[in-house]
Amino acid sequence: MEAKERTWRVPHRGLLLWCFLFTTAVGGYELWRGLSAGAIRPLDVATLERGGEVPGVWLRVEGRALWDKASVIPSDDDTSAAYLVPVVSREWQPPGPVGVFLEIRRKADEGPPGGTEGVGSYDGTVVFGRGVGSRQREQFTPRGIRPAEQYVLLDPGGSPRKLVRNGLIFLGIGCAALTLIPLTGWAHRRWG
Repeated sequence: MEAKERTWRVPHRGLLLWCFLFTTAVGGYELWRGLSAGAIRPLDVATLERGGEVPGVWLRVEGRALWDKASVIPSDDDTSAAYLVPVVSREWQPPGPVGVFLEIRRKADEGPPGGTEGVGSYDGTVVFGRGVGSRQREQFTPRGIRPAEQYVLLDPGGSPRKLVRNGLIFLGIGCAALTLIPLTGWAHRRWG
């Protein structure tokens, strides 16, 4: 039985098609989130601690950031780290549910984030596609921190404009991948 000859054309076209579909879907969703965000909406973290709903994508969160109870996950190459800082209401006591976590990424030489100890205001956008992971939950449990049923990861400083920009970047990558699909066929026919 003869083995079929595999050409490089099929896997590359499939990969480019997958790239186009994925980046277009993500870009379109981020663009939609940015364009439909509307005005910034206030959120008292006690609302989520009691099981309330998230009022939108662009939020102004009022609460106490527990900087000393933040979880930290270093990058694989130890050049940066992702911090999740719990934000709680004035009345919150451990091990009560936490409704908001600030997601802060920093370079390793910058050290952990910090801020005011009292009640503060944090503006940002809701992070899409990520949550409090198992490694972070392991760090939070001994500190008396547990995510509420309905919680939010907030990108401090995020805005609808940034969501639109990120959406357009993903859409641009998708368009580039779509453009390359026929070029790979032409290159295969030309140089085969």
